[in-house]
Amino acid sequence: MSTSRGVPEISDPLEPNPLELGEFVRGLAHDIANPLNAMAMNAELTKVLLERGDAAGARDVLQRLLADCARCGRLVQSFQRFGGALQSSPPELVSAATLLQDSITQMQGELPDTGLEFHIDGATDTQLQLDVPACVRAFAGVLRNAAEAGATTVNLHVATQGDRAVITISDNGGGIEARWLPRVSEPFFTTRRTNGASGLGLTLVQEIVRRHGGTLKIDSAQGQGTTLTVQLPRA
Repeated sequence: MSTSRGVPEISDPLEPNPLELGEFVRGLAHDIANPLNAMAMNAELTKVLLERGDAAGARDVLQRLLADCARCGRLVQSFQRFGGALQSSPPELVSAATLLQDSITQMQGELPDTGLEFHIDGATDTQLQLDVPACVRAFAGVLRNAAEAGATTVNLHVATQGDRAVITISDNGGGIEARWLPRVSEPFFTTRRTNGASGLGLTLVQEIVRRHGGTLKIDSAQGQGTTLTVQLPRA
């Protein structure tokens, strides 16, 4: 579908499937319930230890309680990012360079001390017609994943193939085990749950790319980094 000026329109999100929505809500409740249950148990244990006069033991349990509070906070922030990115904004004309630089800036605002080095090259003046806030959140999530996987360098390359822009994001992080690779875009799937990861990052990227009529490919090997290839229509 295109406008009268020949610029591709962003398709509306598909109507939610009640079964898929139910699975999503159950996953959300499960991820929040785990740290909340741990917090409740640790609070009760702290009370018992204080009644016994065991201040040192209570202090240790309180440290665990604070860690669970922090984990819960990270989950809530992740859910907020996910929901915010799915809010539709009118499509805007933007260069690939601006899109990627804004994504880097957003990621650095969320994780300011990663020390990640970014390199942008290729056909960076390629013009795209996008829901820019949503796409910035999606690409920032990819960069966040790279940082959390221990990467020190991320290369962002832009190329064109006919009427498509091809954006390749490669990092030198820890990579993904082969057995997990087919599942990485499943909602709530994560191998870093104890660190507060929600497992929604790549789910979000996949949904945003789909809404724009694009495709997403993930290549990775444990210990050899990860490469995401996103194809989007050119304006």
